Amino acid sequence: MRKLITLILIAILLSGCNDNKELLSRVKLLEDNYQSLKDTVELNEIVKTMTDNNIAYLKPGDSGYSVISFDLGKLAISIDNVVQYAGGVKVTFKIGNTLSSSVSGLSAEFEYGQVDEKGSPKGNVMKKSVKFQDELKGGSWNKTTVVLAGVELKDLGYIRVKNMAHTGIKLITR
Repeated sequence: MRKLITLILIAILLSGCNDNKELLSRVKLLEDNYQSLKDTVELNEIVKTMTDNNIAYLKPGDSGYSVISFDLGKLAISIDNVVQYAGGVKVTFKIGNTLSSSVSGLSAEFEYGQVDEKGSPKGNVMKKSVKFQDELKGGSWNKTTVVLAGVELKDLGYIRVKNMAHTGIKLITR
């Protein structure tokens, strides 16, 4: 069935062409349109990732922080340091707890990998789930490290943090 449909489409394309040059021109136009659509989809995915408050998109070397929402509110997260480490990289994150309560049992999913010349994620997306041991002190920046395996420092182009959750809170007792 696929072969039949393919043959019919080729016949339709060829029937409208007087010569090879016209056919090549049409194929080139289709390729250009396809590439343009592909670029638009990639850009839309990047914009969605950057504007989705449930995902923080971080790049090594960038200053500032991203805001990520979870069931208690919002946290700020930034990359403090990245070093090569035993078959991967060790990333020190600063997590800003904007709440007045301390948060315990924080967990998150990390996706990371390379980027292309435009800064878009490319190739294999590596993943890691982490449950942090230390509690996040309320109203403070908290440092924590995560080892991301299978990537060289020179190849780490981005880190996405998502699906943050917690198991408990601690409030100040007066």
